[in-house]
Amino acid sequence: MYGEFPTNDDDKPDTEGWRPPAASLSTRRISLRSKGSARPSIVCPKDRVIHCESDLERRVALCLLAHSSVVDLVEQPAPVAYTDHDGRTRTHTFDFIATLRDGNRLAVVVKPSTKVATQGTHRLLESLAKQVPASVATRFQVMTEKHVPADRLHDATLINSARLNSDPALDEKLRVIAAGIDGAVTIERLVEASGLGADAYRAVVRLIADGTLGRRERGRISQNTLVELAAQKASEGSR
Repeated sequence: MYGEFPTNDDDKPDTEGWRPPAASLSTRRISLRSKGSARPSIVCPKDRVIHCESDLERRVALCLLAHSSVVDLVEQPAPVAYTDHDGRTRTHTFDFIATLRDGNRLAVVVKPSTKVATQGTHRLLESLAKQVPASVATRFQVMTEKHVPADRLHDATLINSARLNSDPALDEKLRVIAAGIDGAVTIERLVEASGLGADAYRAVVRLIADGTLGRRERGRISQNTLVELAAQKASEGSR
């Protein structure tokens, strides 16, 4: 019967201190009408929504955001005008513009690998690279599902999740603990040594992402992953 369960103010979720993420910087509205692809959204470490026009775009966005050279990512930036190979003036909207740590701006076109050749994507990028001003982009790349294999996507998802709840003071505590351990240690042991539980695990993931901690082997980040200070690893490698 309607109204059977009374409202209890004590059961209301505690939203004190919470605020919604900032709005997307996309310059065009993404159509939600599609029979063949998803329209996912993610929240980036800058606490801003990024809208994607396909699941492949979502995977590419996560991997770009997790890369240590990327400091910002904007989807669907303002369209740029260019002259095609037939002399006609056209406009193109990149899927992403990634701002890199070295100051370069990477324009990204996302396509399934089966469509890259048939749709002339590389030829398009060659034209754009010659005509787009450096204020928009200095580097250009096509990214397909081959750039986002399962292990890389797993780590990227983990890294972005950990960065959403950044804690510089906790990160520094874990860095100091790692510096006091001779050689490589599993993430599980490093977390146990901190006594800080799940928050310490996320801090270790952030330290791996920013290059403070290096991994001894490839594969997905897990509790069994061997890590050590990157400076220590480099020193051993030079011997």
